[in-house]
Amino acid sequence: MNILLVNDFEKNGGAETVFNEQFKLLKSKNINVYKYVYQSSKINALSYIFNIKALIGLLRFVRKNEINVVWIHNFYHLLSPSILAIKYFSDVKIIYTAHDFHLVCANPSFQFFEQKNGYNFKRFTFKDLLTKRLDRRGAVYSTLRKVQWFLNYKLLKLHRNIDVVTAPSTFLLGKIETVHKNVKLLRNPLIKPLEASFKVEYDDRLSLLYIGRLSDDKGVLEFLDQVENSKYIKDIIIVGDGPQYEILKSRFKNNFIIKFVGRIENTEISNYILQSDLLFLSSLWYENAPMTILEAAQYKKQILLNDIGSLSCFGRQVGNACYFNMEVRNVDEVLSQLVNRKFVVNLNNREFCYDKYFNDINSILNCVG
Repeated sequence: MNILLVNDFEKNGGAETVFNEQFKLLKSKNINVYKYVYQSSKINALSYIFNIKALIGLLRFVRKNEINVVWIHNFYHLLSPSILAIKYFSDVKIIYTAHDFHLVCANPSFQFFEQKNGYNFKRFTFKDLLTKRLDRRGAVYSTLRKVQWFLNYKLLKLHRNIDVVTAPSTFLLGKIETVHKNVKLLRNPLIKPLEASFKVEYDDRLSLLYIGRLSDDKGVLEFLDQVENSKYIKDIIIVGDGPQYEILKSRFKNNFIIKFVGRIENTEISNYILQSDLLFLSSLWYENAPMTILEAAQYKKQILLNDIGSLSCFGRQVGNACYFNMEVRNVDEVLSQLVNRKFVVNLNNREFCYDKYFNDINSILNCVG
């Protein structure tokens, strides 16, 4: 069996990490596996909606290498949903690993926007498609999202060409089951196994760490607003960049406990995790299965999570989470319950082991035959 892993980008974020780890795992098991990443970052409105060039390029690669299974990760940024039409020109099986809510909603974060504020959908309806703004950047980008999604999934129904959809969290799985009949749970890969439990002990002040993209939907500004004068915090390290990076640096330039590191190499991340007491994720959207939760658990760290969507259920499934509510503005109250205390943290380590990930992949591949 020849397997092709497909993604918009080689390196970018969490989806690309999973994409590359899956490739390395399959390669290590002597499975014939290839990678296909879109070679051009140049797109226009038409190629964003339906990228014929990407479809043709993928089809040529599949035929040349006699691919049996096309396993897709992210595709709607550059490759576009057009690549799902490959099923009409070859007999490949298609597996899609969902990293967000794209199949369910024209906004992959499952959000709509009013002025500058984002709000989470409870469910996404045709009326929402017509009336809601689905991109923070404005009406033009919102329209592009709507046209891409409506053309490919409501008119062409290309999602039906997917044989199996995998989702790394039960929250996302439940949403996708409303639009696809064959969805399976596949946890994200972990190279370093989780221990069954670990102990933590906190002093009277805590070192907090954020690792990730700095954008409006990540809620970092709102989180820092709540804790910048907290007596329970020793320092806050922010690792990563993005459209909010300069805004955040300017907003908190006179606060000497908040330090912005910018983007760093993956090899450096472990040092920052080891030096911290707690990690935090303050996302305002539902998220999926953030790798940061697992990375914290690997280093025997707890993580502060905004209690919404997949952050809620995935954090509980891993076992190392403490919860705050951004809307209630209770971060400082949660921190007060952690300082000067000891905890034993029990992890669901068997669910997230590397062997289980490989066995689950094998099971899915056997399903498509």
